[in-house]
Amino acid sequence: MAPLPPSGPYQVKQPNDDLLSLLENFVGSPVNILRPSGNPGEQEWHLQNEGDSVTLKNLKHNLYAGVDGDSRRGAPIVGLPGPFKWKLKEAEPFKFFLYVDSPEGPLYLDYSPLLIYPPRSALNPQPGKPWTLQFLE
Repeated sequence: MAPLPPSGPYQVKQPNDDLLSLLENFVGSPVNILRPSGNPGEQEWHLQNEGDSVTLKNLKHNLYAGVDGDSRRGAPIVGLPGPFKWKLKEAEPFKFFLYVDSPEGPLYLDYSPLLIYPPRSALNPQPGKPWTLQFLE
């Protein structure tokens, strides 16, 4: 297994350049997947390497990307006040699937099936496309 990326500031990006984003500063606000917005911090995350997992804390709003309650298929990813641990599975160098373990098996961070704008993120039993973890200097 490849080592987890070092702690620090990152953009979390899909192959189409959409970025993991937190637009609003309240607990329970949806974590979106959007084109680059140019709004400082909304699409930037502090990745904390916890050894066998990572946490993602939004740099603008100081909320963590995670699931409120049980990790289940379709659970929305929202801003949380405390750390939420994600596991990483390397797909290729610097590209990872982010997931959580659940009674139904691994559930992956991916686009929500809800067809709304702005697009949201949710847990999906299929891995989707891997995320690029782009370190910010």
